[in-house]
Amino acid sequence: MKASPQSPPLDSLRLLHAVHHAQQAFIRGKNSGKQVFDTLLRSLLDVTGSEYGFIGRLLTDTKGQPYLKTISITNIAWSEETQALYNKYEAQGMEFTKLSSIYGKVLAEHAPYICNSPHTDPHRYGTPSGHPALNAFLGVPIMTDNAMIGMFGIANRPGGYDNEIITFLQPLTDTCAVLIDALRERQSHEAHVEELRAANEHLHQQEQFLRSLVESQTHYLVRTDLDGLYTYVNKGFMKHFGITDKIIGYHSMETIHPDDVPGCVAAVEYCLQHPGEMKTVLLRKPTVHGTYLETEWEFIAVVDEHGAPYQIQCFGRDITERREAERRAEAFQTELSDLNRHLEERVKDRTQELSNLNREKDEFLGIAAHDLKNPLAAIKLSAERIVFHYERDTTAIIPNVAQTIIASSERMLEIIENLLDINKLESGQLMLSPEQSDDSFIKNIVAAYQDRAAVKEITLHYQQTPDSFSFIADKQAFQHIIDNLLSNAIKYSPRGKKVSLEAILLQSAPIQAPYQSHTSVLRISVRDEGQGISEVDMKRLFTKFARLSARPTGGEHSTGLGLSIVKKLVELHKGRVWCESHITQGGSDNADNHSGSTFIVELPQP
Repeated sequence: MKASPQSPPLDSLRLLHAVHHAQQAFIRGKNSGKQVFDTLLRSLLDVTGSEYGFIGRLLTDTKGQPYLKTISITNIAWSEETQALYNKYEAQGMEFTKLSSIYGKVLAEHAPYICNSPHTDPHRYGTPSGHPALNAFLGVPIMTDNAMIGMFGIANRPGGYDNEIITFLQPLTDTCAVLIDALRERQSHEAHVEELRAANEHLHQQEQFLRSLVESQTHYLVRTDLDGLYTYVNKGFMKHFGITDKIIGYHSMETIHPDDVPGCVAAVEYCLQHPGEMKTVLLRKPTVHGTYLETEWEFIAVVDEHGAPYQIQCFGRDITERREAERRAEAFQTELSDLNRHLEERVKDRTQELSNLNREKDEFLGIAAHDLKNPLAAIKLSAERIVFHYERDTTAIIPNVAQTIIASSERMLEIIENLLDINKLESGQLMLSPEQSDDSFIKNIVAAYQDRAAVKEITLHYQQTPDSFSFIADKQAFQHIIDNLLSNAIKYSPRGKKVSLEAILLQSAPIQAPYQSHTSVLRISVRDEGQGISEVDMKRLFTKFARLSARPTGGEHSTGLGLSIVKKLVELHKGRVWCESHITQGGSDNADNHSGSTFIVELPQP
C-alpha cells in the first residue's frame, strides 16, 4: 500500500532528533514518563504530518482479554462534555477495549495495520457524533522480545500511509518499546517501594501495639536470697510458667537456659556491688511445655537497715513476641534492602541500555553523515556540470559525468545496504538457509575479483585442499563473508602485491577444539601483503563503525561495518573468525617488508 504523491516528505534527521530527545529526557529523569511520551507523540505527529494519535500500553483484563491503556493521547475534544472526559482520564490513561475496530485489529494480530479508507474498511466501528473526521489511520504494534507491549496509532496524514512510513518510523517504534519497558520497571519499582513502605509502617504500628499489650500485662515479681534460692514468686510468674509455690527453695539458676547463667550471675554480682542500682538482663525461662520464653528482667539488691544486701528482687516481663517482632522487622529490613538493591541494579541496567542505544544512534548519525556527504556532493556537482554543458550544447561530456553519478549512487547504496545488513543481524531478522555447495562456488567468487585486483596490479592467488570437496553453508551469507575479506585485502594492499585465498576442508584427526563433535571444518584463509594491523586496532577489529589506523591504498572508501558483518554471519554458522597480523618496521614501500594480515574463518560442517 502506497501513500498518495501529495503526502508530506519524511525527514529522517527530525525523526532521529526526536528519538534522541526522548531518550535523553527519560535517562536524565527531568520529566515524568508521561511527559516524555507526550513529547514523543507530538514528534510522531510532526514528522508524519498526522493530525492526531495516541501511544498506549497493552494490558490484559481479569478474563485475559487484551486492551489498550493510553500513555499519551491527542486532545480532540469537540464539546464541553468530551473535554471534561479528556481532563478526567488523560492523566491516568484512557482504556480502549473494542477488538472489533481498526485499532483492535492491531491488538488482535500484533501486526501493523494501514487503513486509508476508514469509511469502507470492514473493521470500522464508527465514531461518535461530532468526532473529528477519520480519513486515514496507521496502527503499529510496539514489540520487545517478540512480545507486544503496546502500540501507537496516528490519523489523517495527507495522502494516507504506506509500508515505507512503518519502516521509516522503526527507530521511534524501537525507542517506544525500550521506554515503555523502562517506564513499566520504574512504575513497578515505585509501587513496590510504596508497598514496602506501607508494610513497614504497618509492622511498626503492630510492634507498638504488641509492646503496649505486653507491658500492660501482669509482670513477674520474684525474690531470691544471696545463695540464689527462690524466696518469693508472684501469681503472674506461677501462672505464666505453669508452676506452683513449691518452687520456693529451688535454685533460680535451674530455671533459666544454661547459656544465660553467666549473664545472670554477672547481673547479681553487679547489684551486690552497687546497692540501689538496677541491672537489666535478658533470660530464657523454661515452661512446662518444654519450650523457652524470652524474658527481660531488672535486678536490684534489697538491703537491710544497715544498707547490707540480703536479697535480690527481680521484676520480669515476657518479651517473646516483642523479640520475634524485632527479628521479623530485621529480616524484613534485610529483604527490603536486598530488593531495593536488586531494583536499583535493574534500573541501572535499563539506563545503561538506553545510553548504549543513544550512543549507537549518535555513531550511526556520524557515520551516515560522513560517508554519505562525499557521494552526495559528487552527485550534486555532476548534476550541475550536466546543466552547464547542456546549456552550452557541449553534451559530449555528459555520459562521463553520468558515470560519476552512477558510481556515487552505488557507493551510497553500499553504505545503506551495510547499515541494513547490520541492523538485520542485530535484530535477529536474518535466517540462514544452509545448502550444499562444492569448491567451484569458492573459485567463482575468487575469479570475480581478478579484474579488481588487476587494476592495482595485485596478483590474486587461490589454492585448496583437497583437490575437490563439498560443504554446507548459506550461499548468500558465505559469499558475503568471502566478498568482504577479499575486498578488504585488495583495498588495503599496495600496488603490485599478492593476495591469496586458501580453502582447506579439515577432517578427522586435524579437528581441534571447539569442533571435536563435528566430522569436518571448512577453513578459509585470506592473506594480504598490506600494512598489517596494530595491537590497538586488533582489539576493535570486528566492532561496528571501527575506524582503524590503516587506510585504503587506492583511495577506496570504507564504512567500518564489513568485518562486523563478517563476524556475525560466521557466528550464525556456529563458526569463528580471527585475524593474525605482523607489522615490520620500514613501511609498506620497503622491499624487505613482510607486513600483512591473514583473516581466518572456520565453519563447522554437520
